[in-house]
Amino acid sequence: MISEGFDTQRTSYIDGIVGATKVDDYTVNFEFDVPFYLFEELIHVPLMLRSPDGRAAGRKSDYFATTVDMGPTLMSMAGHEPPGSLDGTDLSPLLDGDQPAAERPFAYGGYANFSFVREDRWKLIARNDKSWNMLFDLEADPHERRELSRRHPEVVRRLWKQLLETTHSRPPRYSKSFMDSPPREPPKSWYQ
Repeated sequence: MISEGFDTQRTSYIDGIVGATKVDDYTVNFEFDVPFYLFEELIHVPLMLRSPDGRAAGRKSDYFATTVDMGPTLMSMAGHEPPGSLDGTDLSPLLDGDQPAAERPFAYGGYANFSFVREDRWKLIARNDKSWNMLFDLEADPHERRELSRRHPEVVRRLWKQLLETTHSRPPRYSKSFMDSPPREPPKSWYQ
């Protein structure tokens, strides 16, 4: 099971950090970016925050956090007011049992020509050209084995509309030649 493997790796990684540094003096941030398919095992990415004073030790949250939240969160935890121009929201209120300022009833994202929208109950995976959708009821089917888009087209439409309204545009659509092309090499000056 993926979570068991992750737990083993996470424990080993944390043990390595604890052995190598004085962890009490640091805020430790783990992000594992696994952008391949959009199933729950790969988009439900763990984020661990550790407050130097031990607040909220062992506490879990179901808040839909994203990577853009890291800037405001780490600035706040370091005692600085994040500027209003910075995207994301400060997650540090979670350490005190409060909610972040931004209400976030769903998560969304994408990879290549696919997008997802996930709420507590429903999850939509769709091609960005809308040629097909996959809908899952995560409460009844947490392992995403029963595709329900034909049974619940109203949920598909609602989730797609949420995605479009949130991003203020349609998701990108890449050509086959673009998707098949080799990755670009970074400039050599980046390595000097």
